[in-house]
Order: sequence, then structure tokens, then C-alpha cells
Amino acid sequence: MTMKLENFQKKILIKVFLELLEQLTSTLPITRQQFIERLHQMRSQQPRCYHIFVIRKISTSRIVATAALVCELKFVHNCGMRGRVEDVVVDSSERGKRFGQILNEYIVQLAHHMGVYKLSLECKDHLIPFYQKFGYRHDGNNFLVQRFL
Repeated sequence: MTMKLENFQKKILIKVFLELLEQLTSTLPITRQQFIERLHQMRSQQPRCYHIFVIRKISTSRIVATAALVCELKFVHNCGMRGRVEDVVVDSSERGKRFGQILNEYIVQLAHHMGVYKLSLECKDHLIPFYQKFGYRHDGNNFLVQRFL
């Protein structure tokens, strides 16, 4: 089974991509046009700041995993850049095949190459040991959130 890690492109089936994200969180019903417009906004406003990656099967073009690196331009750390890993999900039928590891290793390398001063992510408690394998560590227990949806 041959797989390919690549940047997300509009040619990828949007419906399939959103179905994969639904395994992580609610994507709510959005149209193809809404998706394309948001992708365009993300890429045109800060082209170095949004990186969406997918792993797909070559034979079927089916997306089996995705993750994103989102970078924030900051004033701190000498006008540095902070990175966040977002929306990591591996299709439930493909888990345990190292796709999450491949995506994380790639994102960590890219973030380092881009010169981010810090790379962080949020995850469920049971996934902490998985992410610690890639160098993530607890940095205090003061993460707070307000949800509006």
C-alpha cells in the first residue's frame, strides 16, 4: 500500500477531507464554496502561516490522515513566529499504521526549519504519551478555553 504525504490542494475531494475532520470534531455543514473561500483566505492573508498536510493512498486517492501547522507572527522573541499543531486526525480504519507519527515528525521538522520559537498543540489526555514521543512536554496546567459554538 503506497501512501503520499502532501500539501492540501483544492483538487483533493473536499467532502472526503471534511468527513475525515468529522472524526476529530464537528465541521458543521459547509458548502464547497465556503471551503474554497476559507482556504483562499488562509493562504492569501498569511501564506507562510497555514500549512495543511494530508496523507493519501496513491491507488485510491483516499485521504487517510491530516494535520496542520498554523504559525502566528509575534512581537515577542525578536518578532518571532510561534507554531501550533492543529486538526490532527487519522481515519479510524487506518490508526496504528504510523500516519500520525509521520505527520508529526514532518510538522516538527518544518516548524524547526521555519524558525518558530515554540511549537504547541492541544490534545486529549490519553494522547499525551503519543505526543511526548515527538518532544512535546507539559508547560503548566493553565490552559483555559471559552467555547462559543
